[in-house]
Amino acid sequence: MKKQTIQYNSAGRKYGRKTGIKGPAAQIALNVYLWIVVLLALFPLAITILFSLKGIHDFDRGFWTLPSKPMWSNYAYGFTRVLGNMANSICVGLIVSVFVVGLSSFVAYVFSRRDFYGKTLLFSLIIALMMVPGVLTMTPRYLLVQNLGIKNTWFALILPWISGNQVGAIFLFRTFMGQQPKELFESAKIDGAGDFAQYFYISIPLTVPILIIQFINTFTGCYNEYVWSMLVIDNVEMQMLMPQLKTIIFEASQDTGNAGITYAMYLISSIPLIITSAVGLKFFINGDFAGGLKL
Repeated sequence: MKKQTIQYNSAGRKYGRKTGIKGPAAQIALNVYLWIVVLLALFPLAITILFSLKGIHDFDRGFWTLPSKPMWSNYAYGFTRVLGNMANSICVGLIVSVFVVGLSSFVAYVFSRRDFYGKTLLFSLIIALMMVPGVLTMTPRYLLVQNLGIKNTWFALILPWISGNQVGAIFLFRTFMGQQPKELFESAKIDGAGDFAQYFYISIPLTVPILIIQFINTFTGCYNEYVWSMLVIDNVEMQMLMPQLKTIIFEASQDTGNAGITYAMYLISSIPLIITSAVGLKFFINGDFAGGLKL
């Protein structure tokens, strides 16, 4: 018969290996707690999906009643109404994210691998911009856009969003690139590789998880932007999805009289965010982000 290993704590009291969080009772309690948390988190999503499949008369039968017949046509109708503005948000978000990741990663490489006069002061000035709330710069940005004559164009969205997302990205990339082994860059320099070669073939491949995380965060912020889009875009066809979503849903509700279409539109609008969140969680679960960055 196998004997249980007895250990002693600092107070001289013995305890077995199956005590504490590793004990069976603690494991059961932990699993029950996690299941409760997951169910509470998914409950609003489940209710939204349930409502999105209801017809006009299903809401009159009660709050918790199941749809008499799943109305998949709600999704088809809702998709046609939000497609135009959602495409605008996706296109602008992708453009901004690509430029933010590309420009900020190269600037971060310069700060981490090159020595020049005033390097510390310049980096401190860039980081100091993080202490300025974005709402304080909204009026100057609006006046600048108006004076440049780009109001009611996509440039009014793309250019301020690219510049506004640089600071945090530079700080993140510079922190990560500064931890990369110097020996790799010294060996590449001895072999004749220049700064661009070291950046593209050494630094960027090692920074891929951080680049993807920043890309997703930037895209999510642009996709969910509400106030700035309303200020600089007047054309409904060029408007982003979030400022226009309430109007689209109201018009669809008035035209059809079916509240289920409203919930279907909310779910359709969240599809890009669900995809980006799933991609981002892959790197968090695999540990690529945490293993590469140690603040």
